[in-house]
Amino acid sequence: MWLFGITQAVVWWDILRNNYKPQKEIYLFIGLFFGVTSISALNGFLSGAPVKLVLTDIKPLLYWFNLLFYGMAIVGAREVALVRTCLKWSAAFLAVGYLSLLLLWRFEVFHGFSFYMLALPTEELSFRGSLGFFYKGFIFLPIGIFFWLQEKTPRKYFWVIIIYLAILLTFTRGFWLLVFGIHLVYTVFFDSKNTISWLAIVLMLTSLYSLGVYVQQVEQQNFPELMHFQEKHVKRYQAKDLKPWQRAMASKFTQGFEARESSIIDRIIQIGEVENNLSPKSILIGNGFGMGIPSRPIHMEISYLEIFHKQGILGLSIWAWLFASLWKRFYIRIGRDFKQINYKDETFAFFISAAFMFAISLTNPFINSPMGLGMLAIALICLQIPPKEVQK
Repeated sequence: MWLFGITQAVVWWDILRNNYKPQKEIYLFIGLFFGVTSISALNGFLSGAPVKLVLTDIKPLLYWFNLLFYGMAIVGAREVALVRTCLKWSAAFLAVGYLSLLLLWRFEVFHGFSFYMLALPTEELSFRGSLGFFYKGFIFLPIGIFFWLQEKTPRKYFWVIIIYLAILLTFTRGFWLLVFGIHLVYTVFFDSKNTISWLAIVLMLTSLYSLGVYVQQVEQQNFPELMHFQEKHVKRYQAKDLKPWQRAMASKFTQGFEARESSIIDRIIQIGEVENNLSPKSILIGNGFGMGIPSRPIHMEISYLEIFHKQGILGLSIWAWLFASLWKRFYIRIGRDFKQINYKDETFAFFISAAFMFAISLTNPFINSPMGLGMLAIALICLQIPPKEVQK
């Protein structure tokens, strides 16, 4: 929020002094987005939602105003190159930091449980038993891979492997499946003659299998407190009056090294509670901001579920329009020819990073958070830079 405040101060200072005139399209993106946001806020207020909760829902969406800043700061090839550099090295920094921390943990330079107790109050880390943890900022690990692959020097393979290893050791299935799926589709349809691409597929599958074997052999995979939390959570879930489809779905998901069942059960419970609140009005415009559900009064685990519950089809249509705009800019940049798609081209990297945000939000709260909104805004601006202005 401090960063957001600084960028907005800079932008509006230049706008008021006539040093910066945003493109009409930027105003359109902001105007429509916050027009729907205003409708949802009014809907929530009239529905009796506490003002504090309405403002809590609006707060992360304000980051979309940074589209103005990116439009002012990214104007040509030099700035686009700087954005690429930032995304690449941010991912490398996160990966090295995480892997170093795991090594210190593994060789008992510091005690893993002490670190768990230190990080627990922040609510920023989700522990994977005693084997690792997930931090929301790790969303930029897979995005970093897309940009490292543009490098023309052999060092790209080193960093791609390091970042991929970090992703693997976060035990985040969504990240791995999307990275693997993107690479598989690209290889099959656009790079089928590349031996290295097929070798990468084999190595990714082998590494996942090896990790699974390792996890099954490791003893004491849970801190006592995590085991207690898991048992308590499952008991709470069993006591709920859930529908047969919810229990059937929950029973299909288990994982031995952490309380992963808990987060899956949370999502299933939330889907059922949203279903209970359906009405003709909620389907069209939602229940309004501030109108949560019993298990999640504020934000939900699945972005699209929260958008649908609070903003209905109207809210989802804005996100569909935003994705369509990204696709249109990408399609124009590749010359309306799919044969021009190349992972070494920054056009592909920016679009696939934005698409990744949309895809991962099927199970996680990203696109309607500052991290997701920031990446989408950056992609929108960078994809509008004419190809002839971009340095290869």
